[in-house]
Amino acid sequence: MPGILKNTAVLLVVFAAAKWYNAVGGVAAIQNGEGAVKELAARTSDGTEQVQVPNIAEATKSAEENLFRKFWQNHNKTWTVRATGGQYDCRHQEVQSINYTAIELKVYFKAGEHFVDRERFWTFGENGTLELISSWFEQRLRVLYRNCNDTCLVVATEDWERPFGNKSLEEHCDNDVRYDDTDGETTEESKELPEIPQEIKKLYRSKNITRNGRTQEYYSCVPFQWLIVADQNKDDVPSDCEEEYVKAIQDSHRIDMQLYSNETCLTTVARGSL
Repeated sequence: MPGILKNTAVLLVVFAAAKWYNAVGGVAAIQNGEGAVKELAARTSDGTEQVQVPNIAEATKSAEENLFRKFWQNHNKTWTVRATGGQYDCRHQEVQSINYTAIELKVYFKAGEHFVDRERFWTFGENGTLELISSWFEQRLRVLYRNCNDTCLVVATEDWERPFGNKSLEEHCDNDVRYDDTDGETTEESKELPEIPQEIKKLYRSKNITRNGRTQEYYSCVPFQWLIVADQNKDDVPSDCEEEYVKAIQDSHRIDMQLYSNETCLTTVARGSL
């Protein structure tokens, strides 16, 4: 555990030292990150502190190949026009900062007659994923489809959360899927709960996650899907991405939601951060 903490500290130092850049460029951030690593290595060369210096070349190569990074480097503002599951209307994202390890997005959504926003800090994970990790929740995104013009993405999200109460994996996920499949019209106490097909139940998973020395069980039910487009394409979604999204949500047992409409989203008054 001490070694892990030291390595984490090193990454945080490097990350903080790296100069943020917007979608216009990125070389400066990588160069500044390399400088931070060299400086850190020099300060620990006497052997008083054993640390693992991250391989900047490997991290840079991995990030350069990450489709999420490529997409948001080219588009400062994007919209989630369709999604499965209980999502807020008019969800869109604006890039606040990005480098070779992470991206900070300001996520806007409609609440009543106003937009509210939340800042979300994501890291570029292994195998081209995008990861959001909090004290009680993990979310991993992976690209299912990216069109050749780089104007849209079809994304699958894998959510891991701690169950409430002492529910088993099946109880927790059955309730989650039933609620989503009926758009919240049935409850756990209902006498006419829809039956969950076995092929859906096979997607339920659990795993132990250790944080701060404490191990707890997390559950993941059925993946969600998002259709994300560049701002200039929100009113004219590329047909290939629409088709791939429809394929992705077949038999998902999640309700498909149209999150964007010009009339609804562009007339909503922004009220800023809460």
